[in-house]
Amino acid sequence: MEKPLKETFSKKKEDLSGNNGFWQSQDAQPRPKSFYGVERGNRYVRRFKLMMRTGQMISVPYALLPIVILEADKSLRIKAHDMEITVIGRNLGKVEEFLNEEKILWLREAGTDFDDKEEYDVFIQSIGVEGELFF
Repeated sequence: MEKPLKETFSKKKEDLSGNNGFWQSQDAQPRPKSFYGVERGNRYVRRFKLMMRTGQMISVPYALLPIVILEADKSLRIKAHDMEITVIGRNLGKVEEFLNEEKILWLREAGTDFDDKEEYDVFIQSIGVEGELFF
């Protein structure tokens, strides 16, 4: 007997965890509608990705993140050994909280500098990386 369509196409809550509520297949790259992804379950997160508008991706281990500095909810500086990551945007306090809890999975730089998100949403205008990427 065939399953009803409702069962076939419904997603379980577990399928959505870790992607800021956006489902994706295991083998697909994130195609977020958001500027950040959060692990909502109990999985231990070892690294997070920086997704640049150029297509470059940088994977950063949480073990290298001793200092996270939030400045006026518009600038977030992450200092790690010989590297500094600067995130410029709006409402970055949410991102800072999740970074401190080591729950951020990825941060995505906006495709343009145009901010068309709601006033209360996180917007990441730019991500800059300075210093040594390889230790």
